Amino acid sequence: MSYFEAIMLGLIQGLGEFLPVSSSGHLVMVSELFNFNTPGITFEVALHIGTLTAVVAYFWRDWVKLFRGAWVGFQKLVTGSRGRMTGEDVVQERLFWFLVVGSVPAALAGFFWGDFFDSLNTPVVAVMLIVFGVLLFWADKAPQRRPAESISLKDTVLIGLAQAVALIPGVSRSGATMTMGRLLKLNREGAARFSFLLSTPVIFGAGVFKMKDVVVAEINGPFVVGVVVAAVVGLLSIAFFMDFLKRFTFRTFMIYRVLVGSLVLVYWFLLRV
Repeated sequence: MSYFEAIMLGLIQGLGEFLPVSSSGHLVMVSELFNFNTPGITFEVALHIGTLTAVVAYFWRDWVKLFRGAWVGFQKLVTGSRGRMTGEDVVQERLFWFLVVGSVPAALAGFFWGDFFDSLNTPVVAVMLIVFGVLLFWADKAPQRRPAESISLKDTVLIGLAQAVALIPGVSRSGATMTMGRLLKLNREGAARFSFLLSTPVIFGAGVFKMKDVVVAEINGPFVVGVVVAAVVGLLSIAFFMDFLKRFTFRTFMIYRVLVGSLVLVYWFLLRV
């Protein structure tokens, strides 16, 4: 892994993990089309560390509230006292456990079918970019009504299943969860916020799961560069995207996905020699 490849892959991961364009899909396409070295497990862990750092840094206040709500709820369960829980604590406790439940489908799908998803090639990625880009645009036409705090257990399960489908490269984890959120009539900001919060345990779990295969000798300069680039770009991507959704729809990302997917298919079947 060269420093240039580490920078490029960190850039793709930081952008694609949080923008609805599929980081895994772009990593597959760039690696195949430009003959980059396929990231090994060690470097994949570096990318996970970077994006986990980004999402925690941006939403750390939310996670403090979530953990406080869960802790106060646990104390209430142990002591039987209800007086110490505020309305805010109740909301945050419920949201905390919904995030736990919503992470289960992706964890199971990754454990049982992760290798299969990783084996899918560039044409499949391109088709997924197009199909799920159009679905996102269609779902975005739903009325903007509900904030993230209004999410129910049923909503959580459906969004969690969408996140599991997003293990297919080209689907986009953030894109799939936001598509489902918009279909459930969450407003754009609420769908994005829940999607990003839901990404935290999944990114953390994926990194921990792969940690056993890390080669210590590969924790080197490019590894550090990959972490830093993915973290900085990821943080900037989240900040940009949350501001973007206050003023615009997902149409721009649909156009990008359809255009890139179509160009890749044309190259793959007509121009590649």
